[in-house]
Amino acid sequence: MIINPQELQKWLDEGKSFRVVDIRPGEQRELDPIVTLDATNITEEDLDFNTMEGDPVVLVCQYGLNTERIIRE
Repeated sequence: MIINPQELQKWLDEGKSFRVVDIRPGEQRELDPIVTLDATNITEEDLDFNTMEGDPVVLVCQYGLNTERIIRE
C-alpha cells in the first residue's frame, strides 16, 4: 500500500501503530533528519521485510520514487 503525507498524518492523529524505516542515504538523513518519529535508519540494500512482522511499515525516501519501486517489486 502506498500512502501520502496526509494519510500518514491521519495515522498519527488516530494513534495508529506503525513502524517508520528511513531508507534515504546517510547524507540526506543528516541534512533533514526525522526527529518527530522513532525512525529506523537502514540502507535500501539491507532492507528485509521478512524481519518486519507486525505493525505496518512506512518507508521514507527523499521523493517517494525508491519507496514506490520497492513496494511494486
